[in-house]
Amino acid sequence: MVPARNYRDFSPAEKGLGLWFNHPAWEWVQALPIGNGQMGGMVYGGVDEEKIQLNEGTIWAGGPHDAVNPQAFEAITQVRALLRRASERCRQSLPGRGHGNPNTQPNYQTLVNSTASSPSRRAK
Repeated sequence: MVPARNYRDFSPAEKGLGLWFNHPAWEWVQALPIGNGQMGGMVYGGVDEEKIQLNEGTIWAGGPHDAVNPQAFEAITQVRALLRRASERCRQSLPGRGHGNPNTQPNYQTLVNSTASSPSRRAK
């Protein structure tokens, strides 16, 4: 059996580009987001027990609506030019014109709360 190693015990080369945490996420804002634009999830990062919360693009508190903003296409050239200048004041000068329609949307609702336990955890 190989003993567990703490993050501090790894060399910089071993750490590489990985993400290391001292404990699993305790709440939603600490979990790691995953997704593809239609389906998303939050991974809490447990060792013996992993929690993954999933949602899907059609599961949200609201009704059907057309999210296409007809002003967005004409505003995109201006928005790109303003972003290139990197002026915060300028970026805020076109509020809502490049966003979806409406500018805000109700919260997504949870589709699945999934928990996976390791075999050693289930045997206890």
